[in-house]
Amino acid sequence: MWSRCGTNRYYYLDMIDFEKIRNSTPSILMLGSYPPIIQSILDFDYLTKKKHSSISGIIGTSGKSQRYFWGNEDILIPVYRNLEVTPWGFNESINLFLSVVSARRVLFTTEITVNSLPNLIGGTIFAENTPEIHSLKIQHIASSQKVFIIGPSSVGLLLPGKLKLGAIGGVEARQLFNPVLHEAGNIGVISTSGGMTNELLNIASSLGKKVSFCFSFGGDRFPITSPVDAILSAEDDPRTSHIIYFGELGGEDEYAIADLIAKRRINKPVIAHIAGSVSDAFKTPTQFGHAKAMAKSKDESAKAKMKVLDKAGVLVGESFTEFVGLIGNIPTKRSETFLLSTRDNRLLTKRKKTIFASSITHETDFGVEVLNKDLLEVARGHSFTYIATSMLLGKEIKSKEIEEFVNLVFKLIMVHQYREPSIP
Repeated sequence: MWSRCGTNRYYYLDMIDFEKIRNSTPSILMLGSYPPIIQSILDFDYLTKKKHSSISGIIGTSGKSQRYFWGNEDILIPVYRNLEVTPWGFNESINLFLSVVSARRVLFTTEITVNSLPNLIGGTIFAENTPEIHSLKIQHIASSQKVFIIGPSSVGLLLPGKLKLGAIGGVEARQLFNPVLHEAGNIGVISTSGGMTNELLNIASSLGKKVSFCFSFGGDRFPITSPVDAILSAEDDPRTSHIIYFGELGGEDEYAIADLIAKRRINKPVIAHIAGSVSDAFKTPTQFGHAKAMAKSKDESAKAKMKVLDKAGVLVGESFTEFVGLIGNIPTKRSETFLLSTRDNRLLTKRKKTIFASSITHETDFGVEVLNKDLLEVARGHSFTYIATSMLLGKEIKSKEIEEFVNLVFKLIMVHQYREPSIP
């Protein structure tokens, strides 16, 4: 990671190791609940043929579990009040987090999470309007703990066919049938704007291109993963050959990027566009949609930044149309077209919730399962006490002593309830 030190100077920290994420099994902790985003991640996991959800749990206050779809079946995702009450081994299993809490809660929840999860690789923060001093503190936390954090105000991180960490790629089932989300390629996509992140994915798909990764670092004044961090992470990613960069007016990050290119720290081809040229038509600085999107000087204008990038050797699209044309010229390795079945499309778009949902029993094409085992098999091999206690606990009991104790309790209850008929 590169972090600002002084006016136009950066010092080197850690970057996002995409290959490390690809080589791991995603285990995501949700900080807060945002049902459309959570369901979209589950649908992505289902469509990419994962055996189970990459979301392992939710930190929240709404009961002990939340109900979602896995394909067209109901599943329950556990909810915990905090990381102190999670089951044994849970915290050690988590390697990614996705924060959807309010802006004012971002700092303390992120700090607790980073300090409580020993195998954490990184995470993303969705909230907009996070206080700037909080973002700077989180940047320090991320650096000291050697984890990446993307955001605030980020739609998330996508590794096609592997990981969807956020709203990136869409939150509706129909949006997730875009082939660019499922088959990895050679183009790294980086954007200030969350909306443009998804638009660039759609453009790449329409042009027959495939991406190696995609994420939005957010439009705040102090993104925790800066544009410089993002470019360097793409440069060091072995599966990325070309970089698409969408920036905005405001700030001086592009000058640092141009300097890195001049020093040959960045050697991969970069295709860029800086939005906001229309601001030159106004007499006074104009604030655009993002906190950082305002040119306080001529050096921060979109045209000035495009000029310095062009001089450094970046392929700059002065108009968005020209930018799209440059993307179309990126060479892409040929591969088989990834097609999702009509059955999956119908299954995800026509499903309905059942009246009841249970994590203990469910029906399959072959019969009824209890605790992920066939009911008849469980009935033949175990006592009534074992089955009843396991179902009450929601997991198989392992202790023979517990089974015998509960059996004794059942007997005492039945004896206590039995009464001899009174004789008149």
